Amino acid sequence: MLATKWTKFKYSGFTKALTSLLVLAGGTVFIWCFLWYMLYGNLTKSELADNYEYSNEFMMRVDMVAELTTSLKSIENINRLTLEEDEDRTDLYERYNQVNRTLDESVNFVYIIRDLKTNRLVNTNTDLSINDLM
Repeated sequence: MLATKWTKFKYSGFTKALTSLLVLAGGTVFIWCFLWYMLYGNLTKSELADNYEYSNEFMMRVDMVAELTTSLKSIENINRLTLEEDEDRTDLYERYNQVNRTLDESVNFVYIIRDLKTNRLVNTNTDLSINDLM
């Protein structure tokens, strides 16, 4: 009796279709894993670290541009601020100079800050016009 029930499932069209789909899905996953390994599997740890360090450096520079544009702006802006102590103003001067120096020394890092409402150039580290850069 038990063998008869399994025979019914063994020759069932649904079972054959399900088995075929599982084999097809497994083969597809195997091929994708093989291709991924062929493309990216030979990366060494140093190459991955370089990419990580590059992205960290890039994000640090983007944060500096945001800080320069929003809070530091210019020496005149720092002078206009009403601060409790002169040490705070000195810290802002030092930070302003440090950010400008770091961004000026950055190789192949060009930024443009443009006001979207007025379409006016707010800040940049290049002499090229917006049209030339676009």
